[in-house]
Amino acid sequence: MPTKILAAVLLITVTGICRPTLADPVEPVLTYETVCEPLSYNGLYLRHQLELPITLNMTSTSDFTLIDIDTKVDSALMALHHHKMRITVQPAFQPRLAALVFICPTFYRCQQLKESVASNPETVWRSIQFSLSAQIGNKINRYKNLRTANLPSIACDPGRWVVFQRRVDDSLSFAQDWDAYVNGFGSPGSNYWMGLDQLFKTTVTSANRDSPRTSRCRLRIEIEDFNGETYMGEYRMFQVLDPKQNYRLKVGNAVPDSDLTSWAGVHNEMQFSTYDRKHDRQAGTSCSHQHGYGGWWYESCHHMDLNGAYLTDRNITNSSADSKFYASVLHRSSYRPVKRTLMMLKCG
Repeated sequence: MPTKILAAVLLITVTGICRPTLADPVEPVLTYETVCEPLSYNGLYLRHQLELPITLNMTSTSDFTLIDIDTKVDSALMALHHHKMRITVQPAFQPRLAALVFICPTFYRCQQLKESVASNPETVWRSIQFSLSAQIGNKINRYKNLRTANLPSIACDPGRWVVFQRRVDDSLSFAQDWDAYVNGFGSPGSNYWMGLDQLFKTTVTSANRDSPRTSRCRLRIEIEDFNGETYMGEYRMFQVLDPKQNYRLKVGNAVPDSDLTSWAGVHNEMQFSTYDRKHDRQAGTSCSHQHGYGGWWYESCHHMDLNGAYLTDRNITNSSADSKFYASVLHRSSYRPVKRTLMMLKCG
C-alpha cells in the first residue's frame, strides 16, 4: 500500500478512536406530584385556586437551582373552563419545587376544574407548556416549550386522614350562608371548611348513593380549648348524605379512649342548617341564629358546635351559661369554648 494512503487510513482510524466524548446534555425533567386536595383560597387575589405541585430535576446533574418558571397555555383550555380563569406557575420556597396554579372566578369553577383534571388529566398536560431558567454551576440556562414527564394526578391515599374542617383563630368568619357551606371556604392549612358537596361525594357508599347502616369512612375530631385542655374523639362510621336530605349526618359509636362521646348520639341523623336554611328541631328561632350564625348539624341545639362564633372575650371562657353560644363542646356537663379544632375523615 502506498505510504500516503496508509498514513491517511491510520489518521482516520486514530481520529475515530481518540475523538473526545461530549458530556451528556443537561435537560430539565418536570414531574407533577400527586395531590389529594388541590383547592384552597388565595388571599392575594381573593379567589379560590387549584394548585398542582411540580418537581424539577435535571438529567446528568443534581447541582442546579430553579430561577424562574413560566407557562404557555393553549387558548382552548381557557375556553373549555372559563375566560376569566387565570393560570400561573409559581416557584415554591424549596429551590426545586413549583406549582401550577389556576385562579378561578368562583369556587364552583374550581370544583369543575378539579373534577376535569381528575377525570381527564391529559387535557391539561397537552394544553400547557413550560419555560424556565435554572442555574447550573455558574451558568444560567434557559429552556422553552417543555411538558411534564407525567400527567397531573389528583388522588387521596385511602389510609390517610383528610382534613375537612379546621379553626385556628378568628381571622375567618364561619358565619357563612348555605351556598358557602355547600361549596366550601377557607384554606386547608388555616381556617377551613371543605364543603358539604365534597363531603357527600367522598363519603358516599354506593353508585346509587344509598344510605346503609355502615360506611367505609371514619371520623376523627381534635379540639383544644382556651385553657389548653385537649379533647379527641374517633368514630367508626361517618357519612354525609345527599342534598335532597340536606346533607344529613350519620356518625357511629366512638372508639375506646375517646374524650368526646355524648355529641354523636345527639347530632346523629340531623340535617345541616345555616342562618339562611333552618333544618334543626328547635321551635321558633333557629339554632344558627342563636349560636353565631354558623352552619352545623344542629338538633335543638347542640352538644358540639365547631362552626359557631369564635370566642374573643376571655371573660366568658369559664362561663358555661354563656360559652355555649360560641363555638364550643359539652364536656363533663360544661360547655368549653374551642380555640382550635380539627375534623378529619379517612375512607377505605
